[in-house]
Amino acid sequence: MSFTGTIFYLGATGYLGGGLFKRVVATYPKARIVTIVRAESAVSVVKAAGAHEVIQGTHQDVDKIKKAASEADLIVNAADSDDVNLISALLAGAKERFLATGKRPVFVHTSGTGVVGDKSEGTLNAEFLAKPFDDANEDAVKNIPAEALHRNVDLLIFGADSEGYVDAWIVSPPTVYGASTGFFPRNSIQIPMLLSMAIKTNQAVVVNDGTATWDNVHVEDLAEAYVLIIAKALSSRGSTISSYAKFYNVASDRHTWKDLVGAIATALNKRGVIPTAEVKSITLAEASTVHPWAFAVANNSLVVPSRLKALGWKPTHLNWKADIDADVERVLKSMGKI
Repeated sequence: MSFTGTIFYLGATGYLGGGLFKRVVATYPKARIVTIVRAESAVSVVKAAGAHEVIQGTHQDVDKIKKAASEADLIVNAADSDDVNLISALLAGAKERFLATGKRPVFVHTSGTGVVGDKSEGTLNAEFLAKPFDDANEDAVKNIPAEALHRNVDLLIFGADSEGYVDAWIVSPPTVYGASTGFFPRNSIQIPMLLSMAIKTNQAVVVNDGTATWDNVHVEDLAEAYVLIIAKALSSRGSTISSYAKFYNVASDRHTWKDLVGAIATALNKRGVIPTAEVKSITLAEASTVHPWAFAVANNSLVVPSRLKALGWKPTHLNWKADIDADVERVLKSMGKI
């Protein structure tokens, strides 16, 4: 579709955001694209890739962020799920835009399926497996507990959408893996976490029996999902859609933590980083002394991406195990371990 407005894009130098930025530029060649980057060296790179304006700054520069958001017809946050100050600045800018133009800017935000993670300590939740969280169920989206991971930010966004000054869409990815086509070498979150835990303990570890299960998606399939969701959001402008009908799960496959940790252990051991490929079982309390976010690689998070499938999303990377060795290689290089 043709879109000639202004896009304020956050995350252009990131793991997900880099590859998605290139897709946004290609999809909306007539749009004016503004982004913000931290490093001076990244300014020319991102500008050469199609940004019309590159603001040098950080997410703590809330005045810059608010101003850019106040001039945008579309805001894409592919950078951070949990920064309340960042989101508050974006929403404040969006509200200014609405008050000045009478038109709601579209806001596409990144959350995560950790928002529906249970409190299991490494073991499979059979009830959750039998009835995963389906985004087609608006009541289920609405009733996610306020104390859930990412939920405080999601609630700010739902509230702004309900208030009527922004048209907000939330994308909820699971474990993300694979090589990004972004501008700079970047890594996901959970795989580097598991890798660093293995290095710290000199052996890969899993909480209890490791049968707890999460969904996953390749970073490039995730970027394609965003393209579809952004297009849906833009084509729906002016429509009245429930805030909770604009929450999109993303998932293409599943893994147990034991299987994922085992693949990481094999990759680390063959490179001589740890002395064994065997995986050691520990308690959540023990794991939490190794990494404070160990619970996020010990619980269950199981979803159904009904809304995304309805948009025609067809992921092409369906064998997550095939990418883990390369992921480990990339993370080790970024850590200076090889």
